[in-house]
Amino acid sequence: DQLGFYLQDQARFNDKWILTLSGRYDRINTKDNDLLNAVSTKSNDRAFTGRAGLTYLLTDSIAPYFSYAQSFLPQAGFSSEGKPFNPTRGEQFEAGIKYQSVGGKALYTAAFFDLTKTNVLTIDPTDELGIRFKQSGEIRSRGVELEARAEILRGLNAISSFTYQDVDNVKDTNFRGKRPVQVPSTMVSGWLDYSFGTLGYEWLKGLGLGAGVRYVGRTFNEEDNITATPAFTLFDATLRYERDPVLFTINASNIFDNRYVSSTFFGRHYLGTARTIVGTLTFRF
Repeated sequence: DQLGFYLQDQARFNDKWILTLSGRYDRINTKDNDLLNAVSTKSNDRAFTGRAGLTYLLTDSIAPYFSYAQSFLPQAGFSSEGKPFNPTRGEQFEAGIKYQSVGGKALYTAAFFDLTKTNVLTIDPTDELGIRFKQSGEIRSRGVELEARAEILRGLNAISSFTYQDVDNVKDTNFRGKRPVQVPSTMVSGWLDYSFGTLGYEWLKGLGLGAGVRYVGRTFNEEDNITATPAFTLFDATLRYERDPVLFTINASNIFDNRYVSSTFFGRHYLGTARTIVGTLTFRF
């Protein structure tokens, strides 16, 4: 059972500074029933988390910013000693800059982040079966995110993003300096979308086509980083046609049906999602 209260306020000063402040209080009660042994365990967690962001409108197009945020997340399950896990706590610092072209046809952002997460669950090295977890202490993620949104030609829009993150265990005595499992260091994506209505033909109005590519870098399979799951690249596409009040869309992911391993855990290889095509018909009234 979770009950939360949230408050946020945004203020502008001298038409140049934008300040955002928010706070949240959560109270969570958990009850874990072991039906086989007729044992019931209760735990109560509560926490206050805050967030603050400051943006400076340097010009009509350029805006540097800085933000700070906290997080709180309870963990289900028990340690090897039978004690409930403590909630994980997170702390993030982020600084970046945004550029929007005159007229709003393009938006470019660059962000640098430093995130720390405590009480993270990792495999207990003393458990031979590999099914027990322990809270390793602290994981740190530092990196950069780049994103661009722009209208290349009339009706043709592009979205691209790049993320690089250096993620390490910084306190765990067994895996200090190692990257957590199933966490890629590099992710890249790109997307093009074209609206045929810009050609001026009435029967093409409402028709759109999009296509994109996703790249996910390699990930390690175990806490000590001995083996890795290879990187993979996937292609997606979408087709839409809208005539009020009807909207018809077809979304296809992994359109070339690339066979890839999404993750590996204790010698088990989990295949990624095969080609998937979903059609949706929406009627508005």
